Order: sequence, then C-alpha cells, then structure tokens
Amino acid sequence: MSIARRKRRESERRFAYFGELLMGFYEFLERTPKPSDEEVRTTFIKTRSKWVKYCVAHQLSKEASDLFTKEVASSWKTRYTAPTEG
Repeated sequence: MSIARRKRRESERRFAYFGELLMGFYEFLERTPKPSDEEVRTTFIKTRSKWVKYCVAHQLSKEASDLFTKEVASSWKTRYTAPTEG
C-alpha cells in the first residue's frame, strides 16, 4: 500500500471517529426530554476527553485535539443559543 493511501485511510478513520463522537453528543442534546445543563456539561466533558485521549494516543496535533470544542461551540451558537433581538 502506498504511503499516500495509508495516510488517507488513517485520516478517514480519524475523521469517522470524530464524527461518531460529535454525532453522539448532538443526539444526546436532541433527546426528549431535554437534558439538564449539568447533564450537558458532564457529557460534553466526557466526550471531549475521549477525543483528546484519542488525539494523544494517535499523536495528533493540539489543534486537532481542540477541534471537538470548536465544532461544538460553533454549532451551539447557531443552533442552541436563543437569538438576541437587536
């Protein structure tokens, strides 16, 4: 297998794992009844921790380990925060 192909497959696996964690967190947020703030906070910390540990284990960059937090923050602003009138 070529080096480029190996790197592409590794990248695809990492992106798939990232997507699984992210979608699992979003599904948790969308459940009925809505989770409490404390449940959201606890689940976010646990899920982020899984991603950070994965990044450390696979020697990914600091930027990669921050990706989960950045993605959730972005989605939170657009989807879960009430719009302000102005």
